Formats: sequence, C-alpha cells, structure tokens
Amino acid sequence: MSSRSFFGVEPTADPLRWRLPLTAQLCMGPPDRLGMWGGVGLGAAIEAMERAFGKPAAWATGQFAAAAQVPQVLEFDIVPLAQGRQVVQARAIGRVGEREVLAVAAALGERSPPISHQGPAAPDVPQPEACEPARHWGLEGAPDVHRRIECRVAAGGYARARGPQLGETPGRVALWLRALEPEVRLDAGLLAVLADFAPSCMDDALGRRTGGGSLDNTIRYAAVQPTPWVLCDITLDAAHAGFGHSTSRLFAQDGALMAVATQTVTIRVYD
Repeated sequence: MSSRSFFGVEPTADPLRWRLPLTAQLCMGPPDRLGMWGGVGLGAAIEAMERAFGKPAAWATGQFAAAAQVPQVLEFDIVPLAQGRQVVQARAIGRVGEREVLAVAAALGERSPPISHQGPAAPDVPQPEACEPARHWGLEGAPDVHRRIECRVAAGGYARARGPQLGETPGRVALWLRALEPEVRLDAGLLAVLADFAPSCMDDALGRRTGGGSLDNTIRYAAVQPTPWVLCDITLDAAHAGFGHSTSRLFAQDGALMAVATQTVTIRVYD
C-alpha cells in the first residue's frame, strides 16, 4: 500500500519554508465560506517541521490568530530556536500573504534511554463495528474535511449519534476515528486533526447545541503506530466566561496511548 500525507504540504526552494494550498478537503463551514480547520493548521505545521528537520515531533502547540479560507495558500516559515544532537526546538509561523494566521511551537527528536510508560488505559467501549456512525450536524454532503474521516460514537453523544455513558462522568465522549482514504498514513499530523474533534463534543456536557473556534491546540506524543482505528477519549474539563477547555487521549485500537491533547475554544451557542 502506498502512503501519503493527509495535508498535501509542499516544499519550496527554501528548506525552512513550506506551503499548504487550502482546498475544500482541508476546511469546514458553509460551502461559500470554507475555512481551515484548526487541527489541519497544527497538523500541517507539525508535518512541515518533521520533514524540515528529519525528526519526529514530541510535542507541539498552536495558537490561532486569524482565519484562512479556500483558495488561499498558507505558507509556513520555520525558525529553529535550539538545535541539539538529539532534540530540536523550533517555531513555525503560518501566514497568508503578510497576515499571520497561526504560530506553532514544537520540540522534535528522540532521546535515550528509550523508557516507555503508559498511565491511563483506554476506556472500555464497544469496538467500532458495533458503534453508531456519526454525521456532522450541519455539513452532511458538503465537500469538506469531515467527508475524509469516518466517525463512530462509542460513548456519549456527538452529531445526533449516541453511545452509552462512560463511567460516572457526564459529558465524556469517546469516538472511533479513521481516515477514509486508505493510502493516507496515520502520523503525528493526522493525530492532531483527529484530536480537533473535541469542540464538537461540548454539547454532551453542556446539554446545548454549541460549536467552538480554536484559540489553541496542544498535543503531546507517545509512540505513534499503525492502527485501523483511533479511539479519541474526550472530556470537557471546564467551561467559563465563554471559553471551553478540554482534554483528549488518543489510543490505538489495541489500547496503546499515542497522544494526549488539550484545547481551548470560544463557545458559540446555536439553540
């Protein structure tokens, strides 16, 4: 099986500058105002830095300052901050023209000794084949990023689909996710996209139809591995003053923890 990126990030003559042409398949929203999904911006920046330095990401955080829309081109300028023998710390600034859209800070590399440990276990939920498929509430049939990802609800509620309550925590949502294109590989960048399902799960905790715009996305990686499905275990930790703060843990189908993500969003109420 061939393997390719989810994003289509393009190199330039400058090894520290990369381009992301924005297509409908990387964006979401009304068909006449398709805007880049926050997880796409973070994931593409992670891919650009991994390719620029030839090292895997250990951690990355993105702060979003402005929107980017189809058919604009997002250009990443990568700035090395510290380069050691094993670890690189860097920043990627994403711009459309002269306008700054997002800034991503990251650490990349692998250190010895190769110590491995997993704290939280994957939640005990039905396998994806036994779970109800979900369709995004406002975008059925739209040619956007949701058409590229299959989502099944294992616990809690998302997009009019429901699973059982997970433990004693109301509003905790577990989703099985996978890319629908078989040639797309699961990597650090794609995990950043899957982690960005968290804002759409606020409804289950708040009991209202809501949405959110990302202010920041942060993701910390364990061992990223091939897996048929990714289980995203999402908790809305707090909502206050119009902001929501969530934590997501992303597991391989065999229960291995691959990443932990946190996010802050602005809350919009649609009911």
